[in-house]
Amino acid sequence: MDNGKATSAGEYEGEALNWDIRASEAQWKKWLAKPPGMMGLGVAFTSRKMRFEVGDYASMLKDPRMAGPFIKSFSVMGRV
Repeated sequence: MDNGKATSAGEYEGEALNWDIRASEAQWKKWLAKPPGMMGLGVAFTSRKMRFEVGDYASMLKDPRMAGPFIKSFSVMGRV
């Protein structure tokens, strides 16, 4: 990312991660079929169905300016 835009992409090749969101395979499939809203992500986070292993996603979810784009990224994942 550079100034909020993706400037490169590629397959994972053992690099150190600066983000890591964990959820069960079934949960990811559910989100890919129907992207979650703010309430759905909040429930997943508080019920530990989604865990943030690396990265400050909790702060992102608490900030409305950042939460919207983060949530929209789930709908993009469903189309990729």
